Amino acid sequence: IEQRYRYSDFQAFVESYKWVLERLHEPEDFALIARRLLGRLAAENVRYAEITLSAGVMLRRRQDFAAIFEAVRREAASSPVRVRWIVDAIRQLGAEHAMEVAELAAGFVDQGVVGFGIGGTEELGPPRWFTEAFRFARSRGLHLVAHAGETAGPESVWGALELGVERIGHGIRAVEDPTLLAH
Repeated sequence: IEQRYRYSDFQAFVESYKWVLERLHEPEDFALIARRLLGRLAAENVRYAEITLSAGVMLRRRQDFAAIFEAVRREAASSPVRVRWIVDAIRQLGAEHAMEVAELAAGFVDQGVVGFGIGGTEELGPPRWFTEAFRFARSRGLHLVAHAGETAGPESVWGALELGVERIGHGIRAVEDPTLLAH
């Protein structure tokens, strides 16, 4: 199993991620991984965590997001770590999918969802596709995050910033653009 968590490039990470997803079927499967994550965080004296839930993946797999969310929230309620949630969409599935996830996230704001974001393969879903979904999410009080600058270059980070994101996931390719770094 350790080999599944060793990878040297993004595609190998994606394959590992898919392998894990194949094992997550029921809400209790998600509760188990939440319990283990929260146990590790507590052991490291983490007091606050924002945990990303890949709602886009759950929707694509036709899983019941509300039931899964309730299961992981139950685990968080019994943890010493204060948890808030970021719900993300799969960028390569396009703008309509992202809007569906943004609307879903907005429906759970009163239950601890604080953010909306996009993840996935940057090259297959440029930031400009998601203007409306991000505008909607912000209007519902959600903070905005995007994975950018991991596999695509600095232009992906610039695009995310143009969406108004407050947090960039990864961003390592920003180093290729001194103006971006200064910004």
